[in-house]
Amino acid sequence: MQVSAAPGPGADSSTQARNQAIASAYDTVPYQSRPFAQSTPEQLSIMGQLFGLTPPDITTARVLELGCSAGGNLIPLAARYPGVQALGIDLSAVQIAHGQELLDRLGLTNCTLKVLDIVQAAHEITGQFDYIICHGVFSWVPEAVRHAILDVIRDHLSPHGIAYVSYNVYPGWKQREVIREMMMFHAGGRTTPTERLQQARAILEYTKNISAEQSTYGRLLRDEAVQVSRAEDYYLYHEYLEIENNPMYFKDFIALASARKLAYLGEAGLSDMAPQRLGKDIHETLSLLSAGNILATEQYMDFFTNRSFRQTLLVHEAQASQINRGLSARSVQGFTVSTGLVEDTDFKPVPGQAPIAQYKDSSGRTLGVNAPLTHALVKALAASKLTGIRVDALARAVRATVPELAAHPEAAVLEAVGMELMTLLVQNVVRLSLHPVVLPPESDTPMAYPLARAQAERGQAWVTNLQHQAVSISPAHCAVLAQLDGQTSSAELQAELLAQLQDGRLVAHHNQERVTDAAQLQQLAAQFYAQAVHDLRQLGILQ
Repeated sequence: MQVSAAPGPGADSSTQARNQAIASAYDTVPYQSRPFAQSTPEQLSIMGQLFGLTPPDITTARVLELGCSAGGNLIPLAARYPGVQALGIDLSAVQIAHGQELLDRLGLTNCTLKVLDIVQAAHEITGQFDYIICHGVFSWVPEAVRHAILDVIRDHLSPHGIAYVSYNVYPGWKQREVIREMMMFHAGGRTTPTERLQQARAILEYTKNISAEQSTYGRLLRDEAVQVSRAEDYYLYHEYLEIENNPMYFKDFIALASARKLAYLGEAGLSDMAPQRLGKDIHETLSLLSAGNILATEQYMDFFTNRSFRQTLLVHEAQASQINRGLSARSVQGFTVSTGLVEDTDFKPVPGQAPIAQYKDSSGRTLGVNAPLTHALVKALAASKLTGIRVDALARAVRATVPELAAHPEAAVLEAVGMELMTLLVQNVVRLSLHPVVLPPESDTPMAYPLARAQAERGQAWVTNLQHQAVSISPAHCAVLAQLDGQTSSAELQAELLAQLQDGRLVAHHNQERVTDAAQLQQLAAQFYAQAVHDLRQLGILQ
């Protein structure tokens, strides 16, 4: 969550005071500024195209982010697309300074970060933007600022542009409000972030261990406390201990947008608006209750799933008549598709029974496949890894792999593959992109994505890859990554890694004892260097 809000034209003194308190909180406890793949112009464009619109070219777009924090979500766009013109605003001068430092380090001139509040922005920003992003702001600012966010979108979104707004929603936040208010009450008059966090975690720990209360409420309270207690300090502080956190029902958000002639396009991910994933009976009930009204369907889904968070896409009302939500196999043609699934080698199929194979992802989810076509499709996607494969090429690969499909026309196989992909998209196990990621060939002088290298030089435990994702890396990976400038040779890189192992900046252990033998360290440096370069390539960090 990232916040930008402050006093400005149209804000009363009460709003100004609350906004300044929010600004001070973010200066004191900066929010970890990361990329959010769901909010990128690419993802917004994909959703627009799926629903029949023609969004602006993402490589030359003008992009505005309201509440940009330190630019963790915006700077990667400017780094990847030199033709993009990006503007980010945030009230926290500390966070803007951090972002500007990174921009200067990278030498990027197509991204501007400003210390500016959103109420002022509604009056001071000029021109139109093809994509407007507002992640983690809307629910965490006063009412005047929420209205200003939608005013900015109304006044500055280009005719075919798409805006992204994330916010907390009911009914899912009803139970979380109890946890939030309990922590706020227990923190009492504590004024420093450290003291407030200590008290919040203390009451969470107590709540987790309540064993006498066996009612439905008691179980819900314990479960929620367990989940919240796992959050990092910066998230816990700004999500639960801020003075502003204002969830609302989806229908009320849409009413605010509609009053400004903004129309609902969809959610940032197709899986978040697919009632069929809830099962046949619920899907049919939703269709009956909503009578085909997408807004009613979405509100009923929130009730049935206890949804707590939305990432909603808005367009100008004039675009509404062009939206076609009748998705089909043809809807995915022209895209590149990838997956994080890998084959579950521990799965042993039973002859003559489904599933015939099983795949899993890094989150522990599993996907059982029951048909040869699906198996061939997922296997080809898993083999393509991060790079992905165009849908037409995927269909050709499936046709060549499954003998019984050889006699079918290419168009029929493409249709069947498209239908399978639609099912996998709804299950959120595949990802569409506009362009494939091209993994670089092996080189004696490998080069990392400059943004990721700059982040590694800062000593971060995560970096941004070429798919706009934050990927975790070890200190040793970080040490290698920081040196991959495209000019330093493998021998020089291994020598630097060895030097760090020798002087203690990096430490290697064997059987829980530190390795100090010179020959062993030299061998380890060579082995780890080769492994690290391989890993960084597969993570989409080399270019």
